[in-house]
Amino acid sequence: MVLTRQFFVTFQNTGRWVDTMPMTFFRQASGDAACPRFTAGCCSIRRRRILDPDPKVHVPAAEAFWEYSTRIASFRTPAKAPDASLEQKLHGARMFFHYVGAKFFVKPGQLLAGIGKIRHLPCIIVQGRYDVVTRPLNAFEVKEAWPEADLRWVIEAGHDAGEPVLMAALTQAFEDMKTRVGR
Repeated sequence: MVLTRQFFVTFQNTGRWVDTMPMTFFRQASGDAACPRFTAGCCSIRRRRILDPDPKVHVPAAEAFWEYSTRIASFRTPAKAPDASLEQKLHGARMFFHYVGAKFFVKPGQLLAGIGKIRHLPCIIVQGRYDVVTRPLNAFEVKEAWPEADLRWVIEAGHDAGEPVLMAALTQAFEDMKTRVGR
């Protein structure tokens, strides 16, 4: 049984996102005028800042990343990022940049190339139409490689699973999957 929201289907696709995502929020929050886009080089610089042991370096970097990442994940961009403790911000940023540093633990195209091994399993893909974190192209590519999968578009949704419409779609997908597998 597989239920997916398209978390980084391929590093290749995610790499394209990382290279082209405008970083206005991040730049404003961190004062980082040197990196106007989330390019590979700038990503490496931000990763070093977030992993730096000096709180004078990693705290502003984590706060800027929190502000940026939580705001772009929503369909309706909030005026400010949701409240979170410094620990939550640091954990979120460090986890993200850990994955970036490891190229999401997959080779380009690896997951799509291996879909044949799991195509016999039932699958529901839930994808926000306006998701700029894990783009709709990823869901389409998985559906193309896995025609048996049930692809469900959530039109007024981004990436944030806490948004009511996306949460409802994910909950329904879980209920439908329980029915499919007889549980």
